Amino acid sequence: MQVTPQAAGLTKHHRKILMVTLCIAVFLYWTRLVAMLGSLIVSSAGHRITVKRLLTGGFLAMGIGLVGAASAPNMVAFSVAQLAIGLGYGICYPALMGASIQKVRPAEVTSAMGLHQSIYSIGIFAGPWLGGILANQMGIQLMFGLTAGILLVLSFLGIQLLGVRPTKAAGQGASA
Repeated sequence: MQVTPQAAGLTKHHRKILMVTLCIAVFLYWTRLVAMLGSLIVSSAGHRITVKRLLTGGFLAMGIGLVGAASAPNMVAFSVAQLAIGLGYGICYPALMGASIQKVRPAEVTSAMGLHQSIYSIGIFAGPWLGGILANQMGIQLMFGLTAGILLVLSFLGIQLLGVRPTKAAGQGASA
């Protein structure tokens, strides 16, 4: 027996909500699937590619995806943009996690990973909230465009900081 939204007794309004929810689920599924592929790229080629190059490629993919989402004329284009965002995320997340512990002493690895996860968690909470506010105020396409600009500027600055080495005093920490 097949159960359709009509057979389940859903109203037109509830069917619309169901369809929007299904679209969101499909976007999330495909975005996470492509993110997994990006993470596999890092795990298989990460030892041959510098962190800076991985992050540059990942952030560019996310930026291209955000610009694509901002200018998408239809849902197909928006879906392709989401795939670019997912790929970039999949590349950047493990690369950033590795970068967060790359230059710390073994005794500080747990603290460095905790700091990384804390900052990431703030973004997970605040990003959708602020994005929703911006989308309501400016429109969703401008919100995606603004997010792309912020991402590209901050990622460029962050990648530049990867080359900065801590001073000798800062590197000695509490063990001095």
